[in-house]
Amino acid sequence: MYDVADFIGDLEVAFARYPSKDPEAERRWVDLVKRKLQNFKPQTLQAASESMVTFRTTKGFPSLAEMIKACEKAMPPPEPGTAPVRAEPGHAATAWIIGEEYWNKCVYSERRPEIFVTAAREGWHMMLKGFLVRHRRMPDSQEVLDIKADALIFLEAYEDCVRGGFPQAKAFEKLGDTLLAAREHWRQIILGEKRG
Repeated sequence: MYDVADFIGDLEVAFARYPSKDPEAERRWVDLVKRKLQNFKPQTLQAASESMVTFRTTKGFPSLAEMIKACEKAMPPPEPGTAPVRAEPGHAATAWIIGEEYWNKCVYSERRPEIFVTAAREGWHMMLKGFLVRHRRMPDSQEVLDIKADALIFLEAYEDCVRGGFPQAKAFEKLGDTLLAAREHWRQIILGEKRG
C-alpha cells in the first residue's frame, strides 16, 4: 500500500533533495513529514505525488507546506454523511469561510459528488450550498428532504412576491430575482454548462 515513505521516495526521484549530513536531523525531518501527512489516504498521497512530479516546474525539493497543499488539492470531494470540517469554536467568520471552501471544493472538483448534479437538476442546489456553508458537511438523507422542502418554500414565497398584495412585495421580488440569478449561475457551473 502506498504510504508517506513512497510519497517522499517519488519526490526524491523527481526533485533534488539534499539529505542532512546529521543522521538525527534527517530522521527528525522524515518523521515530521510522516506525521504531517499520515492522515491522508494512500490514493490521495499517490495522486499528490503524481501531480507534483508532472506539473511542478521548479527543480528543488518541495517544502512541507507544498506537500500538504498538494495532498489537500488531491483529496476527493467529501461523500454524503461525512464528518464536518472543524472551525475554531466561536469564530463565525472562520466557519463561514471554511464552509465556502468546502462548497467550492465540491463544485469545482472533477469528481463532484452526485448529490450536486441531482440538486442542480432539481433546483435545490442553493439550499444545499447554504447547508454546506452552515454545517461544513454533506447532509444525510433526512436533511436532503428538509433541504428540498426549504427550496420549495422559497419558490412559493417568491411567487407570492411576484403576485404582490403586500407593501414590501417589490423589494422581496428584487431579492428573489437576485437569488434566482445566483441559482442559475451555480446550476450552469455544476452541470458543466459554463466555467466559474
